[in-house]
Amino acid sequence: MSSSLPPTWSTEVFTPAVTRARIDALESQIAGLYTSIRALKADKKILRAHLATYIYPVLTLPNEIVSEIFLHIVAPSTPRRTRSLIVISQICRKWREIALSTPGLWTTIKLDLTGIGTSENRLRFLDTCLNRSRDCPLILALNHDPSSGYIPDPSDPSVQEFIYAIGRHTRRWEFLQLFLPLSDFLLVAGEMPLLEKLVLCISDMDKDFPSLPQPTPPTDMFTRAPNLEEVMIIHGFVPNKFTLPWGQLTSIYITDLRGPHDIIEVLREAVNLTTFMAEFDSASDDDTMQNVVNIPPLIHLLSLRLGGDTAGPSHMQLLQKLTLPALIILRIHEPCFVPNPVETVQNLISRSGCSLYKLTVVEAAHSRRYYRRAWPSVGEIAVHPPAYTSTDSSSSSDSEAEDTSDGGSDETTLNDDGADTDSDSESDS
Repeated sequence: MSSSLPPTWSTEVFTPAVTRARIDALESQIAGLYTSIRALKADKKILRAHLATYIYPVLTLPNEIVSEIFLHIVAPSTPRRTRSLIVISQICRKWREIALSTPGLWTTIKLDLTGIGTSENRLRFLDTCLNRSRDCPLILALNHDPSSGYIPDPSDPSVQEFIYAIGRHTRRWEFLQLFLPLSDFLLVAGEMPLLEKLVLCISDMDKDFPSLPQPTPPTDMFTRAPNLEEVMIIHGFVPNKFTLPWGQLTSIYITDLRGPHDIIEVLREAVNLTTFMAEFDSASDDDTMQNVVNIPPLIHLLSLRLGGDTAGPSHMQLLQKLTLPALIILRIHEPCFVPNPVETVQNLISRSGCSLYKLTVVEAAHSRRYYRRAWPSVGEIAVHPPAYTSTDSSSSSDSEAEDTSDGGSDETTLNDDGADTDSDSESDS
């Protein structure tokens, strides 16, 4: 029996009378503790009541000020914006009421329909935001890439349901980003009086598979957007297959072009263009360009950027057709203008009669001094050498290029980051 007793009691002799006496003592101690607990709980209740009378300074702010603070905290560019929005609305009852009554908090909606998650929840969240945003302009982004390998649950809402949901609010679209298969783009329609910027990616349009079904005649889903000025087409641009209001656009950025013929007709119509960026994805010559007459002068174009991952004649063929009297900023990919990039650019400048202010050359084999001697009047010249040397592709710290601007002086040195910043001792080539 003694072995079951606490070790500290092992030296005592526990007769029945002693044991009952010890139990009575413990009961008395327990009762005392219960009394103490009740007293502590009473004190806690008093303190809670006192705390409830305290008014936090932040809660004295007018609702309009709190609402404005929320709008700055949960800006469209805020990382994990949705999570931040949910946290704000769960702090206290007052903040939740303010959040729910602030339409501007619910106007930015970005949904990845390809990732893991429940599409039904996403669709419910989309509907919630559309309702809470009331009549405010919308910033929308939908991403769906069928080639990702993700297999949705058959019971999940389809991509078309998401498009139909936002399609009921086309008059509120201010910014729209769509990464969708071509068939889903054809569902987009309506009046878009507020739309200013458009980002498109046709996720299933591969240049290697021109036999993919195309809309006929060209779809005009964005022609009823009188305020649309900026368009970015990241992938899948097919000329003459969908129509945009090119004549009113001021900024165009298109990637994965197969050749200059893809963009010629666009530039003929884009008479108000101020910024044009094109990246070609083909090094092949375009025989059709020999029969193309020069594009009418783009009298408003201030900035031109021609790039791409492959060297070839596409850039030069396009540049030879352009006349840009207002051009002040030019960025070129040097391997696409060999053997004489200076001559090619000089022909553009002479033909256009423009006064270039900034020239940027990427993948440059020539030094900045080479370009400075050709154009001493250009305000800034930046040269980016190839990202890696041919002998050691791992030595990125010594070969990574940095944008180094030249304010007009020939006295420059090689900086620690390896960017080309000519010195008088450098070669002219």
